[in-house]
Amino acid sequence: MAYTWDEVRLAVEHEESARLDEELAEHEVKEGHVPTGDFVLRRRRPMLEIAGAIVCGLNVAIMAITMNFLLFIWILHVNFDF
Repeated sequence: MAYTWDEVRLAVEHEESARLDEELAEHEVKEGHVPTGDFVLRRRRPMLEIAGAIVCGLNVAIMAITMNFLLFIWILHVNFDF
């Protein structure tokens, strides 16, 4: 399949612009113009840990209640007529 010169030129421009963007971002980080890391999450880390513990605890509690229901109500009270 033959490509036109316009398609080739667009593909090369796209690749070159992507490479240039990556190099520029690396240079900005190296020079110290851009802060590295997630500075927004650093301030909220304790709140996120507490929220994660609460969500995890609620999931464990819901699973425990569900398993207790299945064991004691449903399985142990099934009447088998032989």
